[in-house]
Amino acid sequence: MGDVLTNMNLRKFADHHQRSGAFATIALVEVPSLRDFGAVLLDKEGRVLHFIEKPRFDETYIVTVAYCNPARLSALHRNMANSGFYAFRYEVLDLLEENPQLMDFGRHVFPWLLENGYDVRGWESSAYWIDVGRPATYLTANFDLLAGLVEPLHPHGRRRDGVWLGENVEVAPSARLVPPVALGDDVKVGSESRLGPFAVIGHGSRVRDGATVEYSVMLSGAEVGEGARVLSSIIGGGVQIRPRCTVESMVIKDGEIISNDVIAEAELGALLAR
Repeated sequence: MGDVLTNMNLRKFADHHQRSGAFATIALVEVPSLRDFGAVLLDKEGRVLHFIEKPRFDETYIVTVAYCNPARLSALHRNMANSGFYAFRYEVLDLLEENPQLMDFGRHVFPWLLENGYDVRGWESSAYWIDVGRPATYLTANFDLLAGLVEPLHPHGRRRDGVWLGENVEVAPSARLVPPVALGDDVKVGSESRLGPFAVIGHGSRVRDGATVEYSVMLSGAEVGEGARVLSSIIGGGVQIRPRCTVESMVIKDGEIISNDVIAEAELGALLAR
């Protein structure tokens, strides 16, 4: 689905699935809360006993007690979530064709497999993994990539003194780059401007004289005007921020023109500060 960033070793995952002989295997990751993910209960042999899509806390507790013997469970007090990576036997294609009502893996396929006695296993991964489907986690993923926490993945371009540079980048001699920073292809950075820490500037974007961008991601073709400030924000493609405007803790949609200060209530900033 393309909504996570991970350095999970999928070769190891596939090898484990083949060795286990299971019909299906779910790659699992530990998360702080299961509220937004599929919760998976395993026995001590790694077999999936129950699958709950985005459970409430009380639902997880009730299922654990009512449907499973806690003595059989593996990682009873850990939040093991569905990572969205699956391995199946080829026969699953026939099964899905024969059962067109199975449209969603979390809500339909895995519960159906368990109800019908198929061997479904879990494979626990300690890899970096983050769902980037929300503004705060999207920013966090970009910052973690800049910080080198997702090796061997890294930003586009070549690295020099903590700054990732694409092709044909122009940085004025008086501009200040505070690592980590990533500049895409054809980026232009004006004099007396400041980028970083934790600034990602997309292909073809412009940061004009005296502007500041920090703890933010600018997508391709965006422009920050002279003396403008972008803080803790996501700036969409083709956005224009007029001179001396401040954008803080905001998500600006593609193509918008910002002519006045826009500062969000504390929600996005508070999430980033955690």
